Amino acid sequence: MRILGAILIVMGLLLCLTVIGIFVGIPLMLIGAVLVAVGGRRKVVIHNTVSVSNAAGPAPALASDPAASLRREPAFPQTLPDPQPLLAALPAPAAEAYDKRKWESLVKYDEEIRTAAERIRPFGQKWEDELADAYLRINDKAYLKAIAEQVERDARAAAASAPAE
Repeated sequence: MRILGAILIVMGLLLCLTVIGIFVGIPLMLIGAVLVAVGGRRKVVIHNTVSVSNAAGPAPALASDPAASLRREPAFPQTLPDPQPLLAALPAPAAEAYDKRKWESLVKYDEEIRTAAERIRPFGQKWEDELADAYLRINDKAYLKAIAEQVERDARAAAASAPAE
């Protein structure tokens, strides 16, 4: 059909070169354009399937219970590893090594970080700086609670070992 449409368009163009042929040429070109546009349209079916799995290893076999396939294991572990090895691997902080403006914004706008900072604040600015530096070096909110607990333990240990005045 497309070939016939193309032939009709060319014949219509040739007929339009003469004054008398215009009356026949224009309808031929219109019919040819319609045949080219809709004639012989092929339906292309693309079969593209992708299997994605978060689990390592082979995909599990389908269960006989359809609801069982909807239940999944959590993608993240429920307990986090200790952040101390991560902090120990990082270089020692210099004086005010963290971005104070970023930390102040986080404390102002993030409820969890504000709570952690208020928990450490009674121990002094040094320990709040320690919390800010440790958190901003790791930059993972999942470790915030563990970092705050470690800084609090260190602050309590430092307070206990300091001579009483």
